[in-house]
Parts: sequence; C-alpha cells; structure tokens
Amino acid sequence: MKSTKRALLTSGLCLMLTALMLVGSTFAWFTDSVTSTGNKIETGKLDIGVIGYRLNGDKWSDPIWENQLASSPLITETNWEPGQYGAILLKVSNYNSTLAAKVDIEFSASGELANALWYRLEAVHTIKADYRAEMLEALQFKDSRPSTGTAGATCMSKIQDDSIAPLTLYTDYHDGEYGYYLLEYGMYTDVGSEYQNKSFSLNFTVKATQAAEETDGFGNNDYDADAEYAVSATNENFAETIRNATPGTTVLLTENVQTSTIPVPAGEVTLDLNGHTLRVSDQTTLSGGQKLTLKNGSFIRQGDYNWNSLDFAVIGGASMELDGVTYTGAGFQPQGQGSTVRIANSTVVSKTYCVSTNASASANHGVKVEIEKSTLKCTDADSAAILFNVPGTLTVKDSTLEGGRQALIVRGGTAELSGCELTNRAEYTNTKQYYDSSWGSGNEVPMAGLVVGNRANAYQYAATCTLTDTTITVAGTEVPDIYIYGNAEEGLGATLTYPSGTDYEIVKGGNATIIQN
Repeated sequence: MKSTKRALLTSGLCLMLTALMLVGSTFAWFTDSVTSTGNKIETGKLDIGVIGYRLNGDKWSDPIWENQLASSPLITETNWEPGQYGAILLKVSNYNSTLAAKVDIEFSASGELANALWYRLEAVHTIKADYRAEMLEALQFKDSRPSTGTAGATCMSKIQDDSIAPLTLYTDYHDGEYGYYLLEYGMYTDVGSEYQNKSFSLNFTVKATQAAEETDGFGNNDYDADAEYAVSATNENFAETIRNATPGTTVLLTENVQTSTIPVPAGEVTLDLNGHTLRVSDQTTLSGGQKLTLKNGSFIRQGDYNWNSLDFAVIGGASMELDGVTYTGAGFQPQGQGSTVRIANSTVVSKTYCVSTNASASANHGVKVEIEKSTLKCTDADSAAILFNVPGTLTVKDSTLEGGRQALIVRGGTAELSGCELTNRAEYTNTKQYYDSSWGSGNEVPMAGLVVGNRANAYQYAATCTLTDTTITVAGTEVPDIYIYGNAEEGLGATLTYPSGTDYEIVKGGNATIIQN
C-alpha cells in the first residue's frame, strides 16, 4: 500500500581561459612553451557575445568566435623566456540583447610562476565595430619590458585582486555598445633560474548583469540598480558557495557537481546549472521563506532510495521552481499553506510520484502546484505522475503526465488542466481494485487516467477538476479514462468540468457532479 509520506532577474556569461606556462632549459635565458586549454564560453539570458583576438607580432589575429574558443586557445606563444611579452583582446557585445548590461571581469591565479610574471589590464567601450587598431596603439609594454615592480604593470600573483571598473553596454548603436578588455602580460626580464620548471594557471570570467538604464527599466533608471552578478561554483566549493549566498543571488555552476544535499540559505537563491549536471544523494528540505530555483541543466538523484522518498520537501510557505531542467529523481512534495512547487519547460522522471502532497495533517493543506510546458513521467507500474490529495490549487498547462497506475489523482483541492495529455500505461495488475469498495491511502484508488474525488472516511474535503483541450489515453480496454466519486457530506463532493463534445470514458460514483460546457 502506498501512502503520501514523501516528498538579477539575473543572467551570466562565463569565459574560462586556462593558460599553463611552463619554463625550463638553462640559467637566465631559458625557453619552453606557453599553451592555453579549456577555453569556454557560457552565456545567459542577456545574450552577450564575445570575440577573442591574440597579438601576432604587430597586429591582431583573425577573430576567434565564442564557439571556437574551446578548440582555439587565445594564448599560444612558444619558446618563452625572461622578457617575453604577449597580449590578448576580448571584444564583448550586447547588440543581441534586450537589456542594458553591466559587464565585469574577475580573475583567479595559481602557480609559483605567478611571481615571475606581470600584467596590465585595460577596459574601454566604443561605438566602433572594430577597435583593434586603436587598441594596438594602447599597448605599453611591447618594447619596454619591465624587470620588477615597474609602474603600470603589476605582479600576476595580484591579478585576482584587480578591481577594474565595470563597463555598461547598451542594446542600441551608441557609445558603449561594444566593450573591450586588453590584457598584456609577460615575464620579468631579471627572472632567475629558480623559476625553471614552475607553472602558472589563470582563470578569468566575464560576467554580465542588468544595468540601470531607463529604456529597459519601465521609465525608472534605478530599476536595475541592485542587479548583481552571478556567483561561480565548482564541485569543490559548491556547498560553501550556495550556503553563503545572499538573498537574490544566482549561483552559476562551472562544472558538474556531486553533493549530498543542497544547503539552501535563507531567502531566495537561483542555482543556474549552466548546462551541467547536479547529482544529489539525499533529500533537501526548504522551509519558511526559502525559495530555490533550479534552471538550465540536469538533476540526478543518486543511489538507492525508497518508493516514498523525496528530493525536495517544500514546507511552511517555502517555494521550489524548476525551469529548463532534465530531472531524474524522487520528486517534490509541498506541505503547508503557501508552499509552492512550480515546474516549467522541464522533463521530470520519477519512480512513484513526480509531485505529491501529504494528507496526514491539516497543517499540510493550502499548497500550490504549477506545471507548464513540461513532461512528468513515473516509471513504476504502481505510480501516478501527480498525487494531489489536500485542499490547495493545481494548475497544469501544455504538459504531459504519465503513470503506470494513474496519470493524475485529484483527491482534494482544485485542479485546472489545459492543453494537456494524460497517459496511463495500465501496468498495475489489479485493474478493478477499489471500483466497488472504500479507497485506501495515497494512490490506492481505482485505476484510471484521471481520478477525481474520494471514497473513504479520511480525505473529507471537496475535489474539483476542470479540463480544457485535454486528451486522456489509457492502455487496454478495462480501465476508464476518468473515475469520479464524491464524499457523501454536502459540500465535500467531487466535480468534473469539461467541454461539451469531448469524448471521455467515465465511471461515475456517488455524490459526483459532471458539467459539460
């Protein structure tokens, strides 16, 4: 027997350039090579564009587009030695966006060779489509190689503390449509042999968020003033990063992450999977004013878990949202007044329930579930895509629900479905169980594509379901499309409303009302 005890506006662009500088050979003038691997472009909803150039002698290389950066590194110098010099240029554009963007760049550096290297960083913006000639003139150190501590050039070990002012890029063709970052770097001329066989790595991220701009701020140029950049998270620092996130922060994965739970902080946080996969082994509980949004990637529940396990328990007015996620796990369960689960543009696969509610106490009532443009599928033979069995609201639009015993159960509350497909694979063997007897708990109810109402001493509340442009498909011939039965007490019955002319096979029991309009 199964019961129900289971469960800014932000955006970001990441450019990861990793340069490995290796040195070796003889005393002060030694040679080796410099390579850059793993370059990567990661974009958000602002639709920022990036083009890279490398300095080749007295001119810039041909443009290296964002879709080429992973296989065509910007830093490709060879035969490096003390006094060697290089430069790269990044062109950031905002003309494909609908929002003004505030762009910033952050660095992280590691390796003993950093103390033997220097850098200079300049950021400018212009209306010109090609600013490379002017940026060549801006080069300062090509013919004047510093030794140590030269004014205007800083030791590479300090690059992560660089606080260059952000650039504001606009969407129309005026000053600031393009932004440029010029990075000059080199090896001090007096480097000694102690730096042979040392290495250095540099990661930098170009980030964008909304900028304060009247034209996209509804007439208020302060509308976007508090927009913040996304915070990057790796597998190593994931838990700490999300735990310490301030309300409103977007945490952006830069690689696949594996964790036990998601340590959600107080307030609202968005976890942008950024095309990566988040693997979680235990349940995450949201409570109070916590709100977690997962978007743009994959979620996988790892390990063995029971049929009534949950991935996310959303209780006490908390909120959970899924947007653009391919999801495999144990599903979601909202509990309590105002607790909300919203799934949009996603595919959710679970064993028993994708979304369920808990009718064990009245304190669990008053939940809200919204499904839009998504597919919810349960793989077990004894399963239902959604089990909704408490007073609350369920809204499903343009979505597909699939289960092995029922597709959808509305045992209480108010459900509205439009543009949906309900599929019952009818894999549960006892096809006529509970057709003429009291129902059990959870999905221990008659088999059907859709079940509405209640036939038991528990679950004493009304159930209402409205269908619009919704199809129901059931495998075999023994199981109806819809089974409806209502509680005997007045006001606690079951009501089904659907358009006239729609052909459903319906089994109707006591105290059930069917309205065709």
